[in-house]
Amino acid sequence: MSVSATAPPHQSLRKKLNEVIFGYDTRAGRMFDVCLIILITLSVIAVLIDSIESINLRFHTPLYILEWAFTAVFTVEYSLRLYCSPSRWRYMFSFYGLVDLFTILPTYFSLFFCGRLVPDGNTDPACDAYFSCTQAHQLHWRGQCIDHSAAAGKTQDIPLHLQ
Repeated sequence: MSVSATAPPHQSLRKKLNEVIFGYDTRAGRMFDVCLIILITLSVIAVLIDSIESINLRFHTPLYILEWAFTAVFTVEYSLRLYCSPSRWRYMFSFYGLVDLFTILPTYFSLFFCGRLVPDGNTDPACDAYFSCTQAHQLHWRGQCIDHSAAAGKTQDIPLHLQ
């Protein structure tokens, strides 16, 4: 009976995800970065539009749902980065890991500090404005980080090498 030299399925999945999420030199990696930049841009636009009072009054609930949808997508992306990173702790405390984390935290913090779980609930407008501005700033910062790393031809973490 021979022993197979192939990696277990979870390792090959981690390796493939690492190539797509952290790689820039593959078609899938470049497409992932482009999709991420588009999502970041749309998220910033949604937060900025939501900060305009007249628009907020008319479209608060759809914009609120959109904000949470973006947060869910970015949370899944952050979780996948942690999953496929060769060193989860190293990534978590790296510059890009902290940018990713600080991008999603304002929305979650708004649950605790503003009581924003219900979109039409009465919340403090100053608290809403603070967390919206914080989120917009973090998303802008994250977009710049992706642009700069792509322009420099650098990956955002070390490549995953599984035996």
